[in-house]
This record gives sequence, C-alpha cells and structure tokens, in this order.
Amino acid sequence: GFIMKKKVKCIVSVMLAFALLAGITACGEEVTLSSQQVNGVTIDVPSDFGEFQDNGQMKMAKNRDSSANITVSEKIPAQGATPADFDEETYKAQQFSTFTDVSVEKYDNNATCDGNTALYAHVTGTSENKVKLDLYNYIVFFEDDTYQSILLSYSSEADTSLKDNVDIILKSIKY
Repeated sequence: GFIMKKKVKCIVSVMLAFALLAGITACGEEVTLSSQQVNGVTIDVPSDFGEFQDNGQMKMAKNRDSSANITVSEKIPAQGATPADFDEETYKAQQFSTFTDVSVEKYDNNATCDGNTALYAHVTGTSENKVKLDLYNYIVFFEDDTYQSILLSYSSEADTSLKDNVDIILKSIKY
C-alpha cells in the first residue's frame, strides 16, 4: 500500500513535470488521429504530435509547440494496491502539491480502461510555472499485479488538437 502510493506519486509527479513544460501558443492546422503503440498501449495520437520519446520509466509525445503531451509509463509493480486504495483527496494532495487552484473535475477510483480496473481523474490547475493545465489521468491496474499510468495534458489557454480530441483519444486506449 504505502510503497505503491509512493511509486504512483513518483511516476505521476515526473509525468506532471513534463506537463509543466507546456506552452500557451496554438497551431491552427488540420489534425488527424493515428493509432500508435507505446509501452504495450495502443492509443490514437494527433498528427501534430511527434514520436514518443523515452524518458526513463515512461514515453512522451508532444505537439509541435509543447502546449500538449501524452505520457505513458511502463508497467510497474503494484504490490497488491488497487484503485480502491486511493481516495480523491489523497490523489489530489499527492499528485498536485506544487499546483495552485487545483480542481478535480472528475474522479473515479472504480473506473475501467479497456476492461481493466483503473483510477481515472480529470484535474485542472495552475502549475508552478503559472501555466493553467487540464490533465486526464488513467492509472490502469492489471491482473499480474502491475499498473500503468497514462496522462494527457494540455495548456487550458491553448488551442490544441489534444483538447479538441481528448474524449476520442481516451476511448481509443487498448491493450
């Protein structure tokens, strides 16, 4: 339980650090979605995003102006933890301690992602770099006692293909 929460906090915190790099400029070009496979996940990715780059225990793709990114962790040992072990306040406090104006728009620790048990959260907040962000996070738990985090984040003030397609992209996640 406790060790697992620390690992989840660490992975999501690193993913959030990459999200902090988001800019606030817009692109304005027509974008299509294409299916890509990363760390065992198949996910639709906007055409204005680059290839997934290895960042330690995760891979990240971002749009050209870095105002949006998709980050997928590797599978990590869950050590018996399940989504039920995380309540909304704990998740918010652990993952967004450096943010201000944090609002949990949706939180479900009884969600599913492609048939797998998951924790799902949509959170808005202002990063320590004063960038207003929207973040969509699935932490997916598997029967082999591992979990994987998928984070979609974008600058709330930017006109991004991720913002325009977030629901479609979230529904596209397959294992």
